[in-house]
Amino acid sequence: MNAGFGAVAAGRFFCLLFAFCIAGDLTLKGQAVIPRVDALPGLYGSFRSISSKDFNGPFQIGGSYFVSTDLVFIAGVSIDVDNDFPVYPAIGLHWKIGSKWVIEGIAPRPQLRYLLSDNVTLFAGADLRETTFRMAENFGQSSGIRKLDNAILQYREVRATAGLIWKLSKNLSVDIEGGCSLSAILLSASRRFQSVV
Repeated sequence: MNAGFGAVAAGRFFCLLFAFCIAGDLTLKGQAVIPRVDALPGLYGSFRSISSKDFNGPFQIGGSYFVSTDLVFIAGVSIDVDNDFPVYPAIGLHWKIGSKWVIEGIAPRPQLRYLLSDNVTLFAGADLRETTFRMAENFGQSSGIRKLDNAILQYREVRATAGLIWKLSKNLSVDIEGGCSLSAILLSASRRFQSVV
């Protein structure tokens, strides 16, 4: 069911743009554990009429346990109060298998990597995305779906990806990535509206 979201289906959030920033703190606490907090505060909305309701501050809390430089276990939670499930737990690992292969089993971007050289890494994997948006107070009226007025919408997408990472220097790299969307869905927090994008 498209429900009048042709522009969304064609242009991937033509009118559901969002802005965000990432503020992270990486602190070493002991020899084997690194805690991390990432905050993504910003405006998540249609940008037709910006108000304080468009502000959201999802964040992630996690930690890494280093068994060795080749094996690291990761655990954490993602918190978004506007989401149907405000707390998502996740576990993962970084595992270097031999001299050329690395499993980056870490959500939301698990990957299998092949170290082609010291400066070039090839990868294939998935990209699991989910975010929430608050629509403008009259968004439903203008799109013909009145229940979207001031609604909180959730967007979920699963992508297959492949690409390469080219390390230009110690602190600078270029990532080139391509892929396709395997599944995308747009739904309201109340579940009264659902659109497969």
